[in-house]
Amino acid sequence: MKLSTQISISGLIAASILFTGCGGGDSASTTASGICNTGSALVFNDDNWNYYDNANTTVAPSGTTELEFMADGVFAASGVVFLNESMVPPYSVEFEYSIYDEDGNLSSFNSADGIAVMLSKDESPYTSTTPPNGGSRGFITGSGYGVHFSTYGSRVIKIADGSNNDLITPVSASPSVYSHGLWRKVKVDVLTDRIDVTYEGTTTSYSGAINDTYDSVGFGAATGGADGQHKIRNVTCTN
Repeated sequence: MKLSTQISISGLIAASILFTGCGGGDSASTTASGICNTGSALVFNDDNWNYYDNANTTVAPSGTTELEFMADGVFAASGVVFLNESMVPPYSVEFEYSIYDEDGNLSSFNSADGIAVMLSKDESPYTSTTPPNGGSRGFITGSGYGVHFSTYGSRVIKIADGSNNDLITPVSASPSVYSHGLWRKVKVDVLTDRIDVTYEGTTTSYSGAINDTYDSVGFGAATGGADGQHKIRNVTCTN
């Protein structure tokens, strides 16, 4: 009986260790020690991410550190992924993205619609609502913040609130946010009083109290009447 009791206690200790960590969000999908702060790029699997899309594209685990939201030539598509990790300021997210359209280098109206990074976001609407296509880049309004790399018309970086209202004057970055198949490096730092976006070594900032009611971080991409392949890779996070 004594040996049996000892094994049971050991099991409880092991279970406690298993479910202890920095992870948040959907606790059923959170890994034992959390998925951030490892210094390694996150694999797009079911443990690390949740996936959402509309009928015109399929966003699913790739099993690698690279994810395609939609291929070139696909119109009115939207895709979104959310980290399986609770992210409360201060935190940082680094990644690379690539956008390609076969004639996207000819005109700013030949590629759409870009990539969005979703910060301090409420993920729950995505479980029952299809992410919007077009210029929303998958961002469902109502919560959080969005860093948008917009490629249709005005190729700019935007920092917006949960209603998609610009918080800063959109920035025309160099090199262009439309990458024509090349990879662009981005780091987003979210503090309690500002958001810093470092794009290819140049930082753009919004200063203001950050509403941290919600704690989800994700990425979105979309097309509309124009198209383009949208990909991200080498996502790392620190909280």
